[in-house]
Amino acid sequence: MSITTNEFLGLAPITALAFMYWLKEIYLYNRRLDGLFNFSRVQFTVLSMYLIWIALTWFSYLAIARGDIPIIIAASICRSVMGWYTLISIVNENFIPTRQQVKGLCAILIISLTWDATNYLILAKV
Repeated sequence: MSITTNEFLGLAPITALAFMYWLKEIYLYNRRLDGLFNFSRVQFTVLSMYLIWIALTWFSYLAIARGDIPIIIAASICRSVMGWYTLISIVNENFIPTRQQVKGLCAILIISLTWDATNYLILAKV
């Protein structure tokens, strides 16, 4: 199945969301910000990691629309791990999660898979 124009245009709001999530995480959770536009190396690295999150989110929504369950599950897990990792990297100002944060990943995975199951049941064109 080919990608429609609307599906391709769906990348724009997902990209905007990624940028806003990045800014939100920096300004809400990070305590080491030294000015309005003075970002650290970790913060810029996390911004580049959001490119992967954008692709995974887009793949996930395409799979939901097409009813492709294995892709939905794989993309949901990968997207959740990437979102979790970007958040803890901003919070910790490094790329090493704490044990508590790793345990929190389990809750994030359950929440994400539940939302994707709901989206599949409501939105899939199967």
